[in-house]
Amino acid sequence: MREYCPAGQKKSQCICNGYFLADSTADSRAFIQKVTCGAAVTDAPLYDEARLCPNSLKYYGFCLRNGNYTVSLYFSEIVFERNDDYSSSGKRVFDIYIQSELMRKDFNIKEVARHSNNVTIQNFTASVHDHLLEIELFWAGKGSILNPPYFHGPLISAISVTPNFEVNRPGGLSKKVIVGIVLGAVLALILFMALMWRLGWIGDRELRVTTVNLRGKSYTLKQVKVATRNFSPRNSLVCH
Repeated sequence: MREYCPAGQKKSQCICNGYFLADSTADSRAFIQKVTCGAAVTDAPLYDEARLCPNSLKYYGFCLRNGNYTVSLYFSEIVFERNDDYSSSGKRVFDIYIQSELMRKDFNIKEVARHSNNVTIQNFTASVHDHLLEIELFWAGKGSILNPPYFHGPLISAISVTPNFEVNRPGGLSKKVIVGIVLGAVLALILFMALMWRLGWIGDRELRVTTVNLRGKSYTLKQVKVATRNFSPRNSLVCH
């Protein structure tokens, strides 16, 4: 895929804003949470960690070709999931924006996945312009904040972005170029065969150019051949 970024520029970036109301002194290490009880799915390692953010969690994808993409967001509630400290009663609610458009309002991972540590994948179609993709998970003040006293705000395990169009490999040819080459080759072959036929290298040129005079009229051998049904004795032309 062609790149549209200057050399050395990042192709993706994550920005987190805000602080946790239960612990405003939490450092950036608190923004990455590790699972204590893994998800029971084939790709469980994908959900071993999740990024957490108090208010607004934004992801930017740079250098993308303009067009439509499928954006897949992977979620699993790995924070509000313990019974011994009542954190399993916590409710995480946030909004999902893609390209500044609201895709999901009041999204609750546990409700959609039906339990903590369960997995849910949300798929969206996004249109990329100016080679930039923006994904935002925004906490609008809803859900659990201080009871239980754990981290609120959006949480996500992984993101994948897949183009909804064919991506040419480096050095490869596009469909239009391939079709043009094929059509050109076919046309060249037709012209070459026509030239060979015209020169008499193929076909029945001798029958078309050789003539005979019958009763003052000139006929080609091909006309005579057709009239006599391939020179059949029953259809021979007799001159008197």
